[in-house]
Amino acid sequence: MLRQVKRTGHAVHAALAPIPLGLMAFGAGLDVLAAGREGPLTWLAFWAIAAGVAAGTWSAMFAVADWVFFAESGDTSVCGLDGFPTALVVGLFGLAALLRVGSPEHVAPPAAMALEVVGLALTVTKTWIGRELASWLQERR
Repeated sequence: MLRQVKRTGHAVHAALAPIPLGLMAFGAGLDVLAAGREGPLTWLAFWAIAAGVAAGTWSAMFAVADWVFFAESGDTSVCGLDGFPTALVVGLFGLAALLRVGSPEHVAPPAAMALEVVGLALTVTKTWIGRELASWLQERR
């Protein structure tokens, strides 16, 4: 029996996860376009990343709740694991946002850009990592 935290019949984490990942990827893309120069792109990138971090934290809480509360119910023992790579990506982008709080117009320093690139790489490989974790856990049963 599949059990997850649901709202209107859909798993909450699965419905919310694309929103923060898209916002953070959008912000990183704007940072690449801005190329370290002050302007409206860096300001918009900062706020897109900040909104993505807030929404990602909210989304990851539902994934962890699925894993903690419904792990013994069957299929959800691996569903909640998707929240851990999401939380890592949110953490990387959160650190990137904190590094640029004090700069004028929130221009991304090189360290913030590096964190964003690592976060994007993890986002791209997140599905593969989740599948590998799921198959590893099923083999261990």
